[in-house]
Amino acid sequence: MDLMFEGLQRCPGLPEFNPMLLLHGEHKLTLHNPIPSEATVNQLATIKNVFDKTSGALVIVKIDSFDESSDALLCSNEASLFLRGIGGFGGTSMVALKSPVMPNRAPEYTFLKKTSANQAIIYRLSGDYNPLHIDPEVASLGGFSFPILHGLCFFGIAAHGAVREVCGNDPKNLYSIEGRFTSPVVPGNTLLVEMWQEDEKLLFKVTNVDTKKACISNGIIHLRNVNRSKL
Repeated sequence: MDLMFEGLQRCPGLPEFNPMLLLHGEHKLTLHNPIPSEATVNQLATIKNVFDKTSGALVIVKIDSFDESSDALLCSNEASLFLRGIGGFGGTSMVALKSPVMPNRAPEYTFLKKTSANQAIIYRLSGDYNPLHIDPEVASLGGFSFPILHGLCFFGIAAHGAVREVCGNDPKNLYSIEGRFTSPVVPGNTLLVEMWQEDEKLLFKVTNVDTKKACISNGIIHLRNVNRSKL
């Protein structure tokens, strides 16, 4: 995420914005090749588009990560970032994409995960040092009563659940995961993850049990090399 922020700050023509008013709207991770436990990785960040949403700007950012030794594409991250307060500049309108419809049946996989009170502090070790997630004063500037958990942290909880429950604990069997962040999670909240099998993909949503609000919607996971009998 830090690379995305740096790219936004250097984006030609993008007005100056308050980083505390940035919201992570959607995210997609695609795993092209196994990620080695140790490697030098080169990353290429691209701003794919900027849309005027009147109350702010919606910026679509993609980051491709390459293994320096082999030049193999390891993974791609694509994020929709909403910058509050800098809309009204005009331009191309965003075409609304059709959202996945969750099946009208009980999910094939469900699990609960209680996050820890220090979950955001631990997740910072991944390299996302946004103070919004640990500093109450900074969180209040962003409109939150408490520091909130990184969206990619509970996004990862859903991905880990799919690997554990469906992929035989083999991360190579997960090809991609995407979803929309719809409400905040405070460290210590309990999450309910529900997944539905639809052929070679899983549809999923994550609900914050404490607030009874969905925190990830429109979730889709594409699988590879998974025995259909396990599904």
